Amino acid sequence: MTLGAHPIAAAIHLKTYEASLVGLHIGVDWVSAQTARLHESDAARRSPAHRWIITEWENVETWANVVLGFSDGSRAVVTASVAMLGGVRNTFEVYATNTVIRADITSNNALTAFTPDPTAFLGNDLREKVETSLGWNFVEVDGGWARGYP
Repeated sequence: MTLGAHPIAAAIHLKTYEASLVGLHIGVDWVSAQTARLHESDAARRSPAHRWIITEWENVETWANVVLGFSDGSRAVVTASVAMLGGVRNTFEVYATNTVIRADITSNNALTAFTPDPTAFLGNDLREKVETSLGWNFVEVDGGWARGYP
């Protein structure tokens, strides 16, 4: 599985950290997953917008949905896709008994830029896997760091 690796790792990390706080072992008991190459589906090919969807992916999924079942009865649900307009979307939500945590890894607003000119940002990678620079762009100030690569 290519997609969803970062939020899956975050879920496992959080459960491992929780386990260290309460003195238990909490592991992944089971996994249920579906993946697809949605950019190659008949539905996508029929759409006139198909030309705007990233299509150069080969031998990997462009959509994934995964459920992790942990040994303490909790669950993590991860959905990831690059087969959509707007580029990669990586979000993470945690609902606990005493808190809610939401992280938007890719669509941050630290730096935004707008252009009606399709050539304005040629040669500049404003955001990972975005189809066009027309309109508003949510520019990755330090994309590698923001996506957790360090």
